[in-house]
Amino acid sequence: EEPLDAAYWVRNLRDPVMFAPMVSGLIDQGVHVFMELDPHPVLAQALEQCLARAGKAGTVVASACRDEQGATTLLEAAGALVVAGVPVQLEPKAATADEQPRSELVVLSAKTDAALSAQAAQLHRHLLAHPELELSELALSLAVTRSPMDHRLALAASSREPLLAALSLAAQGQTPAGSRRGSVQPSPHKIAFLFTGQGSQVVGMGR
Repeated sequence: EEPLDAAYWVRNLRDPVMFAPMVSGLIDQGVHVFMELDPHPVLAQALEQCLARAGKAGTVVASACRDEQGATTLLEAAGALVVAGVPVQLEPKAATADEQPRSELVVLSAKTDAALSAQAAQLHRHLLAHPELELSELALSLAVTRSPMDHRLALAASSREPLLAALSLAAQGQTPAGSRRGSVQPSPHKIAFLFTGQGSQVVGMGR
């Protein structure tokens, strides 16, 4: 086993890891969705640059972000994957009476972008007309009773007020902060998971 001495860390920082060639190779194989599994995303910009250099549209997703609530970040990541066309098994559960409020992932889809905006407006009106509707029940209903269409919007919200504000913006064709909006590409997306924890880099790891 290699000792984790000063020489190891010098090599860790200075030696090439062949990251760009590895990512370029994955892109050539049809991987256009990258999820970084790390306490904080450090490679998102590099991944986006590799996609741009290859002339490919893609999605870069972080599983966690420093100083942000983990559950909310994971919900936003799941939403980004749904919008990118990656199959995600959403299993929201109705909250119990004694349970603390939690964030929920609200997903809308439609055949066109204009229809998606109309869906957001319709849901906004529905929530205003039914103040008794629980957020968890809404997320569950949208997840299990509707088949996903190509144009998608994913919103992570912890209560009705921020959800209503986000839906109001989405109804105007905008993408609210913390949400994902887009259309699924004709060809199915492949996904790559990057485990980029400190100390994981070794010489030539991208070969």
